[in-house]
Order: sequence, then C-alpha cells, then structure tokens
Amino acid sequence: MTDQALPSEKAGKKQGNFLSSRTPGIVLGLIGICFLCTVSLYFAEVHPRYITLPIPLPKDQYELDDWLSTTYSVQVSAERVFLLSRKTYVSNGDASHPSSWNSLVAYFDKKLDQLGWVRSEIWAPCDLYLPEGEFLQEGANGYVHYFRKGYENYVTLGSNYKGDTICLAVWPESWKDDGSPAGFLIDLLSARRSYFSRFMDIFSG
Repeated sequence: MTDQALPSEKAGKKQGNFLSSRTPGIVLGLIGICFLCTVSLYFAEVHPRYITLPIPLPKDQYELDDWLSTTYSVQVSAERVFLLSRKTYVSNGDASHPSSWNSLVAYFDKKLDQLGWVRSEIWAPCDLYLPEGEFLQEGANGYVHYFRKGYENYVTLGSNYKGDTICLAVWPESWKDDGSPAGFLIDLLSARRSYFSRFMDIFSG
C-alpha cells in the first residue's frame, strides 16, 4: 500500500513551490523600487530650485534697464543651498532725487511686500550666503533679510526660521567731498535650501 499525501499537504507543497518560484521576482522588484526611489531622491536633491524675483531696478540718472550681473550657485556645507544673486549700482548724482541707504531699502521693502515677503529681525544666515557678509554688518549701510509672509507661524520659541530667505545688501560704493555717498552697490540674493536639508530639520528638533 503506497502512502498518499492528504489534500492539505498537497496544497501546502504547491503554495511553497509557488512562493519559491516567485521569490526572485519579488526581490528584484523590491530592489528596483529602492533603486528608483534612490534615483528620484538624488535628482530631487540636486535639481536647482532657485528663487527668481521679478524686481525692476531703482532708477537713477543712468536708468539701467537690467541688473549688471546675475549669478547662480550652490552652497554645500552641512546642507545644500541654492543661491541666486543679482547685483547692480545706483548712482547718487541726481540732486533732485538723491538716494540713501534707507530709501533704497524702502524701495525693496515695497517690491518684496508685493511679492509676498516681509523684512524680519529673526536671525538668518545672510552673513554666510552673501559674499559681502565678510565686510558688512546687518543694519544701516549693510544688509537686511526677508522671509515669506506668515513665517511667524513656523517659528517656535527659541528656534530659527529655516525657510526660504532673501538677503539684501546695500552699501556705499564711494564718497563725495561733502561726505555723502557717491553711489550704492546692491546685491539682492535669494536662498532656498534643498529638499534633503529641509527633511533633516525633522531630526534636528
């Protein structure tokens, strides 16, 4: 008399054989998914995310139509930051409409307000983003910074805002004999941290 396997045993063997035959495909599928996720995260991290600000130049007697220079760069240190810098020069030679640090900053205050930005006193790393941060201080004849409106909702007591930032440096280029500025150099810089840098904020507290 030969032993015959019970129906339940046969079903178990068939299921085991089915899983065994499918295991390589499942593993390869999981590897493929992980690879695609890794590639997607990589391109999301390195893909440029510059902030472009459609702000016209303040007018002087030269009435320049465009910024003198525009520079795109990526700052890589503990995090990755996409920087867009626009620079120009504003003369103070028009006696009927003299420029000053306060008037130029007020001009950008208004333009940035229209685009959804507001000047802030909360610390921002503009001294690290701006090349001029090596010799300028924050405040008069130096630089100021802006955050998106409503940023207060994302700042807890004792913490810093880590969202998009605009840094504006305005400083005298030279001086006249009477001690007034002959003109001002301007650097309008936008800074946006990468996706991964922002994701790591979750773990930094």
